[in-house]
Amino acid sequence: MTIPEVKTIPIAEKPVHASELPGFEGSEKRLELDFYPSRCATYSRGLRHLDRSQLDELMTLAQCEIVSYRTCETFDAYVLSESSLFVYAHKLVLKTCGTTKLLGCAERLLEFCAPLKMGLRRCKYTRASYKYPEVQPAPHQSFEQEIDYLDDRFSKALGSKGVAHVLGNSQDGLQWHIYVADAKPHGSTVAHNARQTLEICMTGLSQDSVAPFWHKKNGGDAVWATEASGIRDLLANSEIDDFAFEPCGYSMNGLEGDAFNTIHITPEDGFSYASLELSGYRNLDINQMVSECAKVFNPKHLVVAVSTDAADDAAEEGLPSLDELPALNGMSSDGCTYQTLGPGGAIMYCTFSCKVQSGGPIKSKIVASVSEQAFACLTPTLSESSYVRPTMSIQSINSMSTSSLCSVDNTPSTKKPRVAESLNDIQSQLVSKLENIHSRQTRDEPVEA
Repeated sequence: MTIPEVKTIPIAEKPVHASELPGFEGSEKRLELDFYPSRCATYSRGLRHLDRSQLDELMTLAQCEIVSYRTCETFDAYVLSESSLFVYAHKLVLKTCGTTKLLGCAERLLEFCAPLKMGLRRCKYTRASYKYPEVQPAPHQSFEQEIDYLDDRFSKALGSKGVAHVLGNSQDGLQWHIYVADAKPHGSTVAHNARQTLEICMTGLSQDSVAPFWHKKNGGDAVWATEASGIRDLLANSEIDDFAFEPCGYSMNGLEGDAFNTIHITPEDGFSYASLELSGYRNLDINQMVSECAKVFNPKHLVVAVSTDAADDAAEEGLPSLDELPALNGMSSDGCTYQTLGPGGAIMYCTFSCKVQSGGPIKSKIVASVSEQAFACLTPTLSESSYVRPTMSIQSINSMSTSSLCSVDNTPSTKKPRVAESLNDIQSQLVSKLENIHSRQTRDEPVEA
């Protein structure tokens, strides 16, 4: 059962059901499933034995379509009408946005895997807050509903139910919802096989930065949009498969060895949204990647989720620690949460915002002016009461009503991000620079740029 070499299936616009929203729902639902290797040598390629008709059936159940396809030695990458699908031998990652019904394909997927003699090892489901939760289809109308559905579909295969957490504070913007279930009670991923995932979600994008993602601007030329927006420079080492939608919107998958990256953009003013995910990279400079991503899209609000599927000792195998708070020039920190995950692993979730937004061209460097207004945005807030908040366990979620799921205990943690000293250094340098400028202006001396 091999996947045919189908490169591109043109689709003129996003599916009709997406147009029923007050605005397009950019936030993605994400399902990641890990399987044990097949007990039958015939199926050594694992999930990559699923043929195109089976994948099309799964996507139909999830209410989306495959629009483009690339393959490499270790995995297959599909651009969807709403987000992306990645198929490895023993891992499947499916992301869908809009009003798609991602979990609608879960049961059928397990049925397809049965003949391959592959047992399910781990299930991980994540998503950010919905902007329009009232129009989501069941079982995506609340996190509580999603938890029940996931437990019902996967607990038999895994032998246990999952744990769930809601990270962040609703007053600081998007919250992060995460569900993890594992076939083993103490973690199933050895350190050298651990996988790290960085997810960045941005809202309130500057209209200059998203101009390349309108059909009237790019003429349907996705390659041009990738270059003009700065995405090509951001992911310079990736083989990129990009797709431009009509009248607007953009998606791309990047293949880089065993790792992948993917970007999805909704440019409409009022509900603009962009996401970047990088998964499977080792020794990734998270601070630099987040900072460069913020320069490309110039958002008002940005959230970062960094997760690893192995315990803390995985850092010894090349995975960076998750207790560093990214430092972003031009953005202030609204809060950060560090959460260990029951079956093994951990996640860090941080939120940022900026009141001063550049309107410059996307390809130009964003350099904040040295003024009191810019300085207020350049200095992240790092008080203990603001940057770390504990999360809710599945037990507390189950005892709450759906309407109360947005509440989070604001009790501060004593865990400090190690980046605090460098941020203080940056602040001191900026204060010194401001004082020097003020002194020179007072004496009518020229001020160095």
